[in-house]
Amino acid sequence: MTRKLACVKNFLMANPARIFFICALLFSTVATQCAKHTALPEYSEFASLRKQAISQLVMEVYGRYSAASSKRSVRANYNLLIDPGKSGYLEILDPSKQLLNSVSLTKDTLTVLWAKEGTYIQEPATPENLNAAIGIPLLSDDLLLILSGSGLNFSEWKAIQTEKDGWNLARGDFTARLNLKENISRVQIKYPNAKPLTILYDDFRETDTRLLPYETKFELDGRNQSLDLKADKFLFRDEPATEQLFSVQLPPNAQKLSLKEIYHGTPLLLDIK
Repeated sequence: MTRKLACVKNFLMANPARIFFICALLFSTVATQCAKHTALPEYSEFASLRKQAISQLVMEVYGRYSAASSKRSVRANYNLLIDPGKSGYLEILDPSKQLLNSVSLTKDTLTVLWAKEGTYIQEPATPENLNAAIGIPLLSDDLLLILSGSGLNFSEWKAIQTEKDGWNLARGDFTARLNLKENISRVQIKYPNAKPLTILYDDFRETDTRLLPYETKFELDGRNQSLDLKADKFLFRDEPATEQLFSVQLPPNAQKLSLKEIYHGTPLLLDIK
């Protein structure tokens, strides 16, 4: 139930050589060699080009999911359907392909279903609720772009300081460090009252004229917890991104829970027992 990013034709036609370099600088394992010989663009130009590069097609991704804590780790399969920056639907499956969790995220609403228990939560998609439910304290549009391999919603962030290998960024209460010279593309994010979050992209492959990371890892600093998504296949879905396409299908008699009542300090999807 997952799809992949297409490189938008208008984006490639705007200035192919320069745009491809900037994409490679952020999303390629050869970024280190490129950056040594080429100055950074202005941040406003970088953000504008990244915005143009966001796919207008729904992506479908199939892969492997792993969550780890200091004591245990758990592995599963996942299917991800995503309209970059707008909506996402994630299924987590056990080794026998039985549904464990369904997660729906839009800019406004987060829904998580525990399939075996028949229970679910539905809450506003605030950074605090995303942190409590899945351990990722981010704004929903940023997370929905990260999951598509596009990085943050850079046009909504401001560069506070320019370094020779990237920028220090800010968006509201969020601060971030974007480093473009790492072999693994890396963004480090801080949000008040939440542990620092490091996002790592790795294993880049050229897919339909653009580089896509086949591994996305979220490291929850200070918590000894991580979430790793390794893609096996990307597909396009050339159809309208309807609300129903990204909604959780609740079973009959599903019981709604309150996030405040069931959250006890450990993100619900990372509460490995």
